[in-house]
Amino acid sequence: MTVKLTLNLPDETVQLAQTVAETHDTSVENIVTNLLFGTLPLIPVIDPNHAVSELSDAALLEVSQITMTPDADKQHLTLLHKQQEEPLTADEKRELNWFSQVYSIATLYKAKAMVEAFHRELIVF
Repeated sequence: MTVKLTLNLPDETVQLAQTVAETHDTSVENIVTNLLFGTLPLIPVIDPNHAVSELSDAALLEVSQITMTPDADKQHLTLLHKQQEEPLTADEKRELNWFSQVYSIATLYKAKAMVEAFHRELIVF
């Protein structure tokens, strides 16, 4: 299944994507798709298509332990520390905001999984 998505990108971003696409003899769509695919799985076990109550015991325990990937976590922390010492660029601010949103979603999903695992008596507090 594919979904049509319209993005408003700066001219420089599109030009760079076109250059990379030409270099790799592919389309801009493939370049953008590959970039998104490569950056979105920051938290590998979240499946937004299933409520935590629908997960198997094993999957529920896995979700209750989720964290960002090491690379994503490192970049997130780097940006958090940098903003304490100096102003972030506009791109860095957007990236930090994105990381913070991903982290918030993961934390909420993890908390829901922990509550469900507790109710199923899979974990004890």
